[in-house]
Amino acid sequence: MSDGCITAADAASIPAGDVAATVAHLRAILDPKTRPADPKIEAISPGHLKHAETVRCADGFSMSVQASRFHYCSPRESHGGWYEVEVGFPSAKVEAFMPYIDGSDVDPTETVYGYVPLEIVAQAVIDHGGIKATAASSVGTAEAVNPDPLSDKLGAA
Repeated sequence: MSDGCITAADAASIPAGDVAATVAHLRAILDPKTRPADPKIEAISPGHLKHAETVRCADGFSMSVQASRFHYCSPRESHGGWYEVEVGFPSAKVEAFMPYIDGSDVDPTETVYGYVPLEIVAQAVIDHGGIKATAASSVGTAEAVNPDPLSDKLGAA
C-alpha cells in the first residue's frame, strides 16, 4: 500500500475476518487525497469532498460510506482521522447498523446511519465477503463502478 491507495492485490491480501485491515481499507477509500473537492463547489462550500465510491462486497452487498464536515461522522471535518462514519443506502438490512439509523419507521435500505464506528462497518464488510476488488479496479477504492453512490437512489446519471 502506498499513498493511502490500496491496489486490488493489496485488497486480496487482507486476511478474511481481519477487522483492523478492513478498517484501514475503508480509511483508504475515504482518504481526502483520493477525493478532492471540485473547485467550483469548494469556492461556495469549503471543505466539501467528492463522494467516496460505493463500497461493493464480494457477495453483491453494497453501501455508501462517507465522511466529511457535511456527514454524520466523527470527527466532523474534512481532513480524515475518522473513527465514526455515515453509512447510507445499504443494499440489505444490517442489524448492527440499526442503533444508528436516521429516523424510525423507515426502510433500512433507503436511509442513512450516522456516527457508525468504523469497526462495525468493517465487520459488515467482512460478513459480506470483503470489499470486492478486481484487477482493473485500483482502490483507495471500492470497486470503481459508480462514482456517486447516491445517483442510483436519486435517479441521476
